[in-house]
Amino acid sequence: MDIIVCGIGGQGIITLGKIILNAALKEGLEATMAEYRGHAKRFDSTSCHIRIGSKLSPVIPKGGASLMIALNSFEALRHGEMLMNQGTMIIEKNSVENNSLLISEEEAPNLDGVSTQITGKNIVELDFENLTKQVVELQDKNIFFLGAVSKLNDFPVSEKNLRESIIELIPKRVESSLSAFDVGANKGF
Repeated sequence: MDIIVCGIGGQGIITLGKIILNAALKEGLEATMAEYRGHAKRFDSTSCHIRIGSKLSPVIPKGGASLMIALNSFEALRHGEMLMNQGTMIIEKNSVENNSLLISEEEAPNLDGVSTQITGKNIVELDFENLTKQVVELQDKNIFFLGAVSKLNDFPVSEKNLRESIIELIPKRVESSLSAFDVGANKGF
């Protein structure tokens, strides 16, 4: 499975990728990851490619990802072409902030109904604020989405190994992160 995680700096995009990678390796799967950081600062474009299975390169080709987790609507549009036809895209419904719009003076896209702007994909919009009702901290939004994605039928990594990877990679926030994972898993698919 080829997975793209995208959002903006400060949302835990790379951490989320590392958790998925670590969990896949725990399962004995071949896996690799490539990181992309805009200007390596908060609020700029950040993404990672996770390839699980025997692949030659950590870079997913355009139209090659079967799953995308997008914690920012603008980044979902920016990276949408990376998802294969009938691939699954999980989008944070109400996340529209993006500082790179101001930096590059790029014309802001219409972010209303992102799911209607990307065709040929299976798109699920999750409303983090309404689904969590303030029981999950904003810092754990990435882990909430991981919990939701873990319930996909074809997700190649077990919840057990994802939880173990959270414990290993986020030791200072274990309790709140595991709670966010559980809330996401219960609100997921």
